[in-house]
Amino acid sequence: MIKMEPFFHQFKHCLNVNHVMPFLSVEHPVTYTSWELGRYTTYDVCIDCTEDSCPLFVLPRSSVARRYSQFRWLKKRLSQACP
Repeated sequence: MIKMEPFFHQFKHCLNVNHVMPFLSVEHPVTYTSWELGRYTTYDVCIDCTEDSCPLFVLPRSSVARRYSQFRWLKKRLSQACP
């Protein structure tokens, strides 16, 4: 499991976050090999919330599968928005 707080805290000043940050983690890497896409790895990005940390979420825990290339894209966009 990788904790994402250090990554997001470096951009907190320009994300207009005035509340407690939720607990974010990256878990369960799974590598796939396909003829069309080649080899790639997906990760489950999980967010654990309280009412104080993310009032817009209804569920206390949510997750979504993402590929490593999507993390690179996110970091690039955040770095451009928050130099």
